[in-house]
Amino acid sequence: MKPEGTVVPLIRLNEDEVPKVLDEIVENIHGVLVGGRAGEGATMPIEELKKTIKAVKGHNSELAVYGGAWFIDGTGEDGFSKALAAQEAGADYVVIPPPQYDMDQGQILDLCLRFAKDSRIEIPRLLYVHPGDKNLFGFDTIKTLAKMDNIVGIKTSYDNFIWIDSLCRLPSSQSGRFNVLVGEEKQLFFGYLFGAKGNVSTLAHLEAEKVTSLATKLQDFRIKRTQYYEDTLTYLREIASDLKVLNLVKLKEKYNGGIYSGFLYGLKQSRELHDLFQQQLDIIKLGNKIYKPDVLQGIRKNLKSRKILS
Repeated sequence: MKPEGTVVPLIRLNEDEVPKVLDEIVENIHGVLVGGRAGEGATMPIEELKKTIKAVKGHNSELAVYGGAWFIDGTGEDGFSKALAAQEAGADYVVIPPPQYDMDQGQILDLCLRFAKDSRIEIPRLLYVHPGDKNLFGFDTIKTLAKMDNIVGIKTSYDNFIWIDSLCRLPSSQSGRFNVLVGEEKQLFFGYLFGAKGNVSTLAHLEAEKVTSLATKLQDFRIKRTQYYEDTLTYLREIASDLKVLNLVKLKEKYNGGIYSGFLYGLKQSRELHDLFQQQLDIIKLGNKIYKPDVLQGIRKNLKSRKILS
């Protein structure tokens, strides 16, 4: 089993609220992350982590469950404890985020290798990067960790599409052993075209059908591997190389002239790809509206307005 599809990073819920939220979206998601950033995982007590994982598994055993293992203290032992608790509760994967304290890449690598080699943890590991991480995994660190048999993928929210492209072209990614998941809805379009196999979407709490529909269509488009697709990828890589960071919103704001216009012209050569790009823009607008003034507050407010939560 490999991490793939739409994974919702569950907001912090009471046990009796879990079924109510899942019932609304279960047909359009493939997994649930418990104790991730959307679930305030860094502060979630071990017993709450276990209860929530059991609530998800008890409600729908077919969903892949990812358990958060946050490194807060300088020893990393808190992360190991949460990983073991997630495993005991029935999680299918445990996520490894960068440590939440100052470490250089050598120290991060040593800690993650310890985590990968710990025989007490029998379930696969997923590297996990969110936008707020001070210590992002370095690319060489990821290359080394991706060679470990029990590290089966990475979820990345690093807003650089050349970075995503490079991860998707790692030998372990090309062989299908190491999957790349994008971590923000605005990364769906480029992420899936470059080869991502899944996404971790907070918006999926409310709009799982739209998120998964776009992801599936993009993946199908990529599988076709038409000449136009290959030409488009080459063009996107050239743009990203010129701009260093290819951020969809910044691209439009700062390069509304030649580069962005040329990009749109290229999209119009394929009606299908142009329509998919428009769906991506619509999802970004929807997320911006729902997430105000705060992502977690926005999701909870909308769940209450839909009478899913009281």
